[in-house]
Amino acid sequence: MVVPFTLWPYPVAFAAWSLLLLSLLLLTWRLLAGAAPRLWRWSALAATLALFPVLFALVLGQVLILELAAVAGAWWMLSRGRQVAAGLLLTAIVFKPQVAFLVPLTLLVAGRRRAVAAWAAGSAAVASLCLL
Repeated sequence: MVVPFTLWPYPVAFAAWSLLLLSLLLLTWRLLAGAAPRLWRWSALAATLALFPVLFALVLGQVLILELAAVAGAWWMLSRGRQVAAGLLLTAIVFKPQVAFLVPLTLLVAGRRRAVAAWAAGSAAVASLCLL
């Protein structure tokens, strides 16, 4: 996922990665606060940007925001009955599993077996790529 960024000089790659993370954070905010009243949406965005872990992830280029976007996107897909797409989105959490390892277990307990199967298949594909 980050290999294309290695082709650019470091300042350009860091700026592009930071822009990607900020875009994912805004997309996550839009998905989660979509139908809320305007004041609540903007307050939620301000509170999110003020959180130390979010600022830390943006400044250092951590993948935490990528995982947040994947979980938010999976929730959005599940709310629309798209279990397989949600499970495939959750494949992004295998990059840092200690942060979100309970998400697949929660889906399993909730009876979302197709989402868990898609997550397991996607995670197995990522793991097999590591063996190449």
